[in-house]
Amino acid sequence: MPSLPRKCPACSFVRPATVHACPSCGFKPERQSFVETIDGELVEIGDTASREPSFAERQRFWSMALSLDDERSKNGRLAKALYKDRFRVWPRGLMDDRLRPDVVFRAFECSRRIAYVKRRAKAEEACHAT
Repeated sequence: MPSLPRKCPACSFVRPATVHACPSCGFKPERQSFVETIDGELVEIGDTASREPSFAERQRFWSMALSLDDERSKNGRLAKALYKDRFRVWPRGLMDDRLRPDVVFRAFECSRRIAYVKRRAKAEEACHAT
């Protein structure tokens, strides 16, 4: 369906839909943006995956893992597995404080459960294929 002619908001001249600038007064409508901007300095954050996590970050993760482990009655196995999966080392030198898991931690734990289910399904497929 072809576009209809439009009225110029500046001079009310009816222009063809294919013409961007008004032929009568030269007015060019600008696109409206819903993006809000603020003044500030833009700095590069960098790759967070290559950065060594701080002791506080590791302690926070461990505390949330212990809390989730308690919820699910896994006797420490879940907390250790999550920590090893996240930091590639076993938890050592950390306090056994509990901290309620936040949204980011729960998302990480959910991603690990999804990966586990997919690995199991793939292994079962391979087992049935032979």
